[in-house]
Amino acid sequence: MNSKPQTAGLLAAIAVVALLPLGGCGYGRISSTGYEYAKALYSLSNRQSAHRVDDVQLQIDAAAESGELPDQEAQWLRAICDDCRDGNWDAAQCDARRMMEDQVEY
Repeated sequence: MNSKPQTAGLLAAIAVVALLPLGGCGYGRISSTGYEYAKALYSLSNRQSAHRVDDVQLQIDAAAESGELPDQEAQWLRAICDDCRDGNWDAAQCDARRMMEDQVEY
């Protein structure tokens, strides 16, 4: 009985599981500031409050400029703002929820 195919298969499975967080399967850990903006955008998209999108984005931009919000998180949050502006409320809400859910540790 040859164990090399089993070992190779096991190593491949381990590699796939190890690389899942890198494959765009979510946002991963974000700052508390990013979490608060995700929460605000979730609420905004749930209510379809188009008139508030620009104000939230201005706050996101200011937080990013001051260094309170990492650039990558600001880019993600701006993309959610763009979805809101385009009327893609479900996508915006889904992305904001995903950002928040990715903070839960099991």
